[in-house]
Amino acid sequence: MDDEERKQEQRPDLVGTAQNIQRAARLISKGAKVARAAMALAATSEIWVPIVVVGVFIFTFVIVLGGPGATSEISSQQQQEEKIAQEGDTSKLFTITARGDSVSDIYFYNDILGEAFSSSRYTELITKNGPFSVELDEILGEEENICARAYVLKPSTIKLFGFSRCSLGDQKYLALHESGHVIGNRNVELYKSFPHSELINNDSDCYSSLGHIKSYYYAETERGDIAAYNESFAEAIAMYIIRKKSPFADFRLKCPYTSAWVAKNIFNEK
Repeated sequence: MDDEERKQEQRPDLVGTAQNIQRAARLISKGAKVARAAMALAATSEIWVPIVVVGVFIFTFVIVLGGPGATSEISSQQQQEEKIAQEGDTSKLFTITARGDSVSDIYFYNDILGEAFSSSRYTELITKNGPFSVELDEILGEEENICARAYVLKPSTIKLFGFSRCSLGDQKYLALHESGHVIGNRNVELYKSFPHSELINNDSDCYSSLGHIKSYYYAETERGDIAAYNESFAEAIAMYIIRKKSPFADFRLKCPYTSAWVAKNIFNEK
């Protein structure tokens, strides 16, 4: 796989928080309305009081709280994140080897891939067959306008050169893109299901004449169908999180078909 050289600035957006709060509020409101109606009915007869009270309790427990064994994916992921934050143990996800360039594992987990790791589906895909590896090295030579170089050694080692001298935004982009290659390498059937040609037709303004998503550094220069397919798979995963990066003001809005595929297949979102 060719070395990748890029420099960009972007600000990832947090997703899903507002929707989760609104959903919880709707459920609680619904439960309260049913409770009021049930208690009004109970007031007409003493016989119905215990029956209605029990019924209200069951409704609240099952519908609002989710019932027994209904721990949500979000709460489960939050528990995992809190455990990692408290214990500092990321070894089940990845290992970091530093050779002249130092980035802590907690920083890499929280600040670099934190939003991606908040998805249990993404976490499952990238850790298939065990933790992936991150190797950090000093930059090989000084290159104008390039903050770092990165590539993946198959199947699951991300090589990062000069990573610590990049901005946080550049670090996120590089790591997310390379993590996309790891996911593709470790989940071959999923990788093969990426509908590259179809997406080029449906999101025509998002892809270069060479078949790359336009935000990719070599979108206008790297030739070859395999390269275009491979890099677009990884780039789509990165851009789903990054969203704002030239030439996209909002990748999800500009490239709805590509974003929908990533949402469903990589992050298990609708």
